[in-house]
Amino acid sequence: MTLEAGFDAHAIGRVYDEQADSYAEFADKSFTWEYIEKPGFDLYIPDLYTPDTKVLELGCGEGRVVRHLISRGIRPQDIIGTDVSGKLLEKARLRVPGATFFQGTLNDIELPLGSFDLITANMVFHHMDNETLEKTLDRIYELLSPKGQLFFVDTDPDHNLEGKLLENENRWFRQKTPWGTEIPYFNRHPSDFLEFFRLHGFDMTKGWPLKVSEEGNKDPKNYLSYLLHPSRMAARFKKTTKEIRSLRLSGNEPPLFDWIINVSADGTGDYIKKVG
Repeated sequence: MTLEAGFDAHAIGRVYDEQADSYAEFADKSFTWEYIEKPGFDLYIPDLYTPDTKVLELGCGEGRVVRHLISRGIRPQDIIGTDVSGKLLEKARLRVPGATFFQGTLNDIELPLGSFDLITANMVFHHMDNETLEKTLDRIYELLSPKGQLFFVDTDPDHNLEGKLLENENRWFRQKTPWGTEIPYFNRHPSDFLEFFRLHGFDMTKGWPLKVSEEGNKDPKNYLSYLLHPSRMAARFKKTTKEIRSLRLSGNEPPLFDWIINVSADGTGDYIKKVG
């Protein structure tokens, strides 16, 4: 169901406050988290699993990504999580007492500029319209260190017919959830999505379709469903220089005309190259 009205961060926060208990119960045992999203982190950013990595987790929810990063060697005291849902943050603080959590958007929270080696966002950007996404990317650029990396996992709108239709691009939907509720979801074309990152100072180094891992065949029904219809995309980015970013935002660097997706032998996405 499409929605004409937009949603700001406060509205999204209220939605998740109302669903906090059902979502938190679902989150850790989610098939997509266990066999698609979490393996995506391990596939694309294992070199950043070090005791020296400073992390900001955007839209941390009840803390499942934070706990995974800690399990891979990142120190809890070096992780900051943010979310717009106070109810989910209450659960995150209980589950990960060593990390730091703040409520609000990145533009609401005072954080040291240039201090993060890695900023992550798992299933977050589809809760932002284009204007909010651009503001968030500007803030991410400011918060990352010069060699900092941005990594996200999100829903791929190309996995269903509704998301592919031109008339449904750049519109809000009310999307049914696997935990039995509905959430606001902003639908945008994948290539448009990537262009926002490029314009705001990020070059993708690897990424795109995430396939279900082989371990997921423990649940044959879900495994087959996600194998036939991949529903997640992921990408890792590095910061460009301020000069290149300025050129892009001013329109003085040529735009992208097309994207070529290379898929590796195991079916996971690899590099995406731009062509003119």
